[in-house]
Amino acid sequence: MSALRMPVRILASLAALLLAVLLFAAPLQVGAQQQAPQERAERLATAFLAWAEAAGAPGAEIAIARNGDRVLARAAEGVPGAPRVLASLGKSVTAQCVAGLVEARRLRWDSTLGQVLGWTGPGADITVASLVTQSAGLRDDRTQEAMPLWHAGGGDWRLVAGWGLRPGPADFAYNSENYALLGTVIERVTGQAYQTACDGVLPGSTMAPGTAVYGPLGGWQASLGDYAVFQSLLWGNRAPEGPVAELGGDVVYGLGMYGRPSGEGWIWWHLGALCMPGIIEATSYALVMREGWSVAVAMDSCPDYDQLSALDRTLWEAFGHE
Repeated sequence: MSALRMPVRILASLAALLLAVLLFAAPLQVGAQQQAPQERAERLATAFLAWAEAAGAPGAEIAIARNGDRVLARAAEGVPGAPRVLASLGKSVTAQCVAGLVEARRLRWDSTLGQVLGWTGPGADITVASLVTQSAGLRDDRTQEAMPLWHAGGGDWRLVAGWGLRPGPADFAYNSENYALLGTVIERVTGQAYQTACDGVLPGSTMAPGTAVYGPLGGWQASLGDYAVFQSLLWGNRAPEGPVAELGGDVVYGLGMYGRPSGEGWIWWHLGALCMPGIIEATSYALVMREGWSVAVAMDSCPDYDQLSALDRTLWEAFGHE
């Protein structure tokens, strides 16, 4: 099966790691800090839309924020600002929802599935922290095969909690089952449906009519402007807050985002992709850059790895060019 035929988990995880490697080789050019914010935003938007045209990516749109303020929004066709499918970018909504429960002392990062869900046997000692950092030892992501069936009406993400777990070594392995289980934890702790319990975490977001069945692992939709502001406020120049999994080379995964230190601050990123030809094809990418900048892009297609790596380079070159 080709990469473009795979549902969200495979494309999102492998491409996200590829982009992580590329970010190591993305220096900020000397003098870039002196640029007027609007000039930098215009250059980022122009570069992205040129990439989208060359890649043949329909429905291309970009939104840019800085330090929590909207700076710019552009769309290749029509008016920007309509709700876009976030796919795996929505994992950060789930993670922040859990963080809110921890802050409210309704849950602990070291709470186990045994304590919260009453489980015994395999998986009972998996912690909330290990789920949110994709390091619970779950590797055989069965959501990949299930998601097209869910889309067709054959259940939803809640089924994952009944599948039974076979956890392996507790180290990082991107697997959407982690976030499906977090959704079940949220529902048990709050006594509410997942989307009700997490409503308002990302202001303006709703469950997408066609992807609500993916819930905590990819069901949200929002305007890219709202999402860019959300990530800018959460991650702009900030070190991680909460648990992280260390991936090597200073890269971490925490609260639904990849990150690494950069100078005196941090940069953060994540990719989302729902790639089921004939059902849905949507890709989104978020990048929290230096100096409090946040960029969110989306398109109605599934670019291949070479095109995604070109996108990553394009954004960094446009951001850092004098």
